[in-house]
Amino acid sequence: MSVDRNIPDTPFPIVGRKANAKVLKWSLNTKTTGAVLFTTKMNIAGYTIRLRMEGETLDVIKVA
Repeated sequence: MSVDRNIPDTPFPIVGRKANAKVLKWSLNTKTTGAVLFTTKMNIAGYTIRLRMEGETLDVIKVA
């Protein structure tokens, strides 16, 4: 996931949703490249992950 802004001190909420499953939430900061990197040991196959900032969706991925 990436953003077109680099605001190192601003948290970016990341929300994962999947039908009939628990909503997953993370909050991360960008690196100097503007990339938002995170890892999880959870199986997130089938989830749609949205990277947001101030109510705006910046990036969306569907995990296969």
